[in-house]
Amino acid sequence: LARPEHLDRTRLIDFERTRFHRVEMGPMPLADAEALVREMFRRVDPVPDLLVSRIVEQAGGNPFFVEEISRVLIERGAVDNTTSPWTVNLEKVIATEIPGTLVELVRARVGALQPDERKVLTRAAAIGTHFWLGLLVAIERRMNPDATRRAVREGYWGQDRERREVARTLQLLQAKG
Repeated sequence: LARPEHLDRTRLIDFERTRFHRVEMGPMPLADAEALVREMFRRVDPVPDLLVSRIVEQAGGNPFFVEEISRVLIERGAVDNTTSPWTVNLEKVIATEIPGTLVELVRARVGALQPDERKVLTRAAAIGTHFWLGLLVAIERRMNPDATRRAVREGYWGQDRERREVARTLQLLQAKG
């Protein structure tokens, strides 16, 4: 499995003699991308064509990018998902600057996190895809021992509170997608 920019590496594979198969995937067809956006915003009644076209054009047929752009528009208030039905501010849809690549988009989302959230996310990412809360708490103690000792001494941050704070930050990160 390789993205087009990595195909040079696959030239060394003899696909005839291996169990690997090369399947080239093009961009998602326009009608499918539009249907995906309309489904994602089904709680908006009706879904504005401007919202659909803005997302589809920017995503360039990449369904993951469609999802990430949609999240950006929600996070930046162009779509209010706290109401029923959801509401769309078309001026904000137009004005919202959307990063041009997935890497830039993910960077922008991480950059928008609160410092504590970013710190926990960075440490969790360094651990890998599977980790447990106790490990993150232990890392925080190791990385910031003076602040941890001071907080414990002042009664602000005992082991239980420390766990609750890291758990709360992880929950916020999960809620943000």
